[in-house]
Amino acid sequence: MHGKARTASHPVAGDEGIGLEQARVLQSVEWIVHGKQAYTAGLIPARAGAAAKAGSPAENDNSALPMGRKGLGSGFNKCILLFLRSPCRARTTMDTRTLIFSLGLFNLSFALVVFVYQRCRKHDMPHLRAWQLAKLVAGLGYLLGWSRPLWGAEWVPWIYAGNLMQWLGIAMELAVYARFLGAPRWVPVVKAAMLVAVPVFIATVWLASSNHPMILVGTGIAALLYLAMSALSLNQFRQSPQLLLMMSALDGALGGCLALKVIIGLLGVELVSYQNNGINIGLYTLAFVVMCINGFGFLLQVQQRFEQQLKQAKEAAEQLNQALESANAQLSHMATTDMLTGLWNRRHFESMVRQEMARADRHEQALSLLIFDLDHFKDINDIHGHLAGDRVLVALTALARQHTRGCDLLARWGGEEFMLLMPDTGPQQAMTVAENLRSAFEAQQIPAIGRVTASFGVANYLPNESLDSWISRIDAALYQAKQAGRNSVRLASVSALRPARHRSRETRPS
Repeated sequence: MHGKARTASHPVAGDEGIGLEQARVLQSVEWIVHGKQAYTAGLIPARAGAAAKAGSPAENDNSALPMGRKGLGSGFNKCILLFLRSPCRARTTMDTRTLIFSLGLFNLSFALVVFVYQRCRKHDMPHLRAWQLAKLVAGLGYLLGWSRPLWGAEWVPWIYAGNLMQWLGIAMELAVYARFLGAPRWVPVVKAAMLVAVPVFIATVWLASSNHPMILVGTGIAALLYLAMSALSLNQFRQSPQLLLMMSALDGALGGCLALKVIIGLLGVELVSYQNNGINIGLYTLAFVVMCINGFGFLLQVQQRFEQQLKQAKEAAEQLNQALESANAQLSHMATTDMLTGLWNRRHFESMVRQEMARADRHEQALSLLIFDLDHFKDINDIHGHLAGDRVLVALTALARQHTRGCDLLARWGGEEFMLLMPDTGPQQAMTVAENLRSAFEAQQIPAIGRVTASFGVANYLPNESLDSWISRIDAALYQAKQAGRNSVRLASVSALRPARHRSRETRPS
C-alpha cells in the first residue's frame, strides 16, 4: 500500500450531459483542485464540446459529473468559483515546493538564530530553548515534505514523518506560547490533542484507499492547532495588545482557511496535496507569513520580557542598595550611640573630642569638658532594681539635653558617668552650666524613687594637652566633689593632676 503512488482519477464518461455553464464552472474547479495539468489535458473543453454538439445544455443535471462531485448543484459550484477563481486565474509563477522549502529553511533559520543568540549572550532561557526545538522539528518536517519527488513516489513513510513533524513543531510552539504567556493549563490540552491526532492520522494512512482522507485529517489537525494558537493569543492579548492581536488574527485566518479546505473536501471536492494550484499556493503563502509574524513576534516579546526583567532587577538592586545603606546607617548609629540613652558612646565621643582639641589648638579657642556622676546610684539599683536604675538614667539624660547647646557633645562615659564637651566655652562658663545641671537634677522628682543628685567635675582644655591628661584632671575634680559630700561642682586645677585612669572605681565614693 505504501509503495504505490495514489493519483486522483478524472473519468470522462457521461460528457454529453454537461451544459456549457456547468462545464465552465467545472473547468475552474479542476484548475483549482488539480492544477493546470487538468486544464491543459483538454478534458473539460472536450466535455463542453460534446455537450454543445448534443444540444442539451442541462445546467442542473449532475448525473454525469465525475466521482466525488455528484450531488453538487450549480449553486455550490458557483460559490466555489466565486471564492477561489480569482487567485487561480492570476497565472502566478509561485511554486508550491518553493514555498514548502522556504518554510523549512526559515524555521531552521529561526532555530539557528536563537542558538547563536543564547551562545553569544551566555544566557539560557528555557522558553527560547523549547521554541528553538519546536522550530527545528517543524523545519525538518517541511524539508521532508519538500523532498517528496526525490523518493520516486508520492506517498512514502518519509512523507508521513514529515507531516507528523510539522504538526509536532506547531504543537510544541503552541505549548511554548502557553507557558510564556502565563497560561500553562493549555499545555496538557495540547499534549492530549496530539496523542489523539497522531494515531488517527496513522490509522488513516494505513486504512485509506486514496489520498483524500489523509489530506482531510492532516489539514484538520493543522487547522485546530492554528485556531488554538489564535485563541491563546487573543486570551492573553493584554500583555502586548497590538502584537498579540495581530498574531491572533493571522493564526485565526490560517486556521480558518485550513478548516474551509476541510469543509470543501468533506462536501466532495477532491483534494490533492503538493500541487501548484490556487488552494495550496494560497495556504502555503499565508503559512509563510504567519510563521514570520509569529517568529519575530515571539522574539520581540522575549526581548521585551528580558528588558522588563532587567528593569525589575535594576529596581530590586536599587532597593537593595537603599536597604543596605539604611542598614549601614543603623549599624553606624549603633556603633556610635548608647542603646539605652541614645547619647554618643565613649568610643565615638573620644574621636569627637580629639577633633575639637585640634580645632581649639588651630584657632586658639576655648574648650571645656564637664563630667558628672550620679550619687548613690548603686543603692538605687540594689533597692529598686536595675530597670528602675535605667529609668533614672533616661530621665536625667533627657533633662541634661535641655541644658545643652546644639554644638555641645553629650555622651555616656560609662555606667552612671556622663561627659559634656562645650566648644568656645571657658572654665567659668562651664562652671555655670555644671551648677545649672546640678540644680536641675536636685529638683527633679523621679516617680517611685524621688530625688537623685549628681557630682560634677569641670576642666578647661590647655593648649597642646593630651586627652589622657585632660581626662585625668577632670576625673580628679569629680573625685574632689565626691569627697566634699557629693551634689557639688569642682573645677580642676592645673597643678593638681591625679592619675585617675589607674584609680580603681572602688576608691571613689559613689
